[in-house]
Amino acid sequence: MSHKIEFVDEPPEVSIHAKPLPAPPYYVISKPVTELGDLIGDLPFFAASAMKYIWRAGMKPGNDALDDLRKAANCCLLEIERIERMWQDKNA
Repeated sequence: MSHKIEFVDEPPEVSIHAKPLPAPPYYVISKPVTELGDLIGDLPFFAASAMKYIWRAGMKPGNDALDDLRKAANCCLLEIERIERMWQDKNA
């Protein structure tokens, strides 16, 4: 399936009077966050590691953004495997 990209000369009109939608509860941070550790401290190891690598992507001296994003992707795959094993154990 291919997608056609259409370019327009004029940007769409945007109303400056539109009210922003409230964020769903799963996007709301319920505790004060001053550093990344505050945000990821309660997450499973691989999920927390993925967020760490995304957060610092391209900012740590000696690590380029692609390396950090690849590490994050690997951590996501490991977290998926962990959850799948947990589901399999539950349903065995």
